[in-house]
Amino acid sequence: MTSKVYICNLALSHIGHKSPIASLTEKSTEAKTCSLHYNQVLGILLQSFPYQFSERKISLAEVDNDWPERYAFAYSKPSDLLAIRRILPIIDIANTPTPISYSFRSNKIYCDHSPARLSYSAFVDDPTIYPPLFVEAFSWALALRLSYVITKEVRLQNMAKVEAEAKTKAAQASDANNEPNTYTVESEFHAARL
Repeated sequence: MTSKVYICNLALSHIGHKSPIASLTEKSTEAKTCSLHYNQVLGILLQSFPYQFSERKISLAEVDNDWPERYAFAYSKPSDLLAIRRILPIIDIANTPTPISYSFRSNKIYCDHSPARLSYSAFVDDPTIYPPLFVEAFSWALALRLSYVITKEVRLQNMAKVEAEAKTKAAQASDANNEPNTYTVESEFHAARL
């Protein structure tokens, strides 16, 4: 089963480290370095691409609007939000894929629509649900970070960078290819109403 320690040991093995760590809390330089960089690298990967396993859709909770001169409504941001993907109305009668214009600042999401639904990438800290290609990409991205700190070898850093980029592209392509079918079939009833 995939775990944080497993991903860290993969990363360490990519840069030639032969002794695996037993936990992220052990006193070794490798464990301390993995512990320091793990969440940062994970957050960057999840923020940079809308992986399906990290996608969340929620109805936004309205809060006091402190920017009424620009937007009609303000909403609180989810605590696990990494990247906003789009905002849509709760009920979309026209089934329109056009996202709603918004701004995000001061931990609030502003738009001119109420109620609103948010599609976003969340910080997912459960390695048991990561697809294998994402685990591979994550371990190489972490290896790149670790190579700078642990090995100081330019050759390993360059190799880790090339592999991290290639594995990330492969994970993203695989995830995009598994996107659910989004074709819309319009019913006769709906067509007659228009």
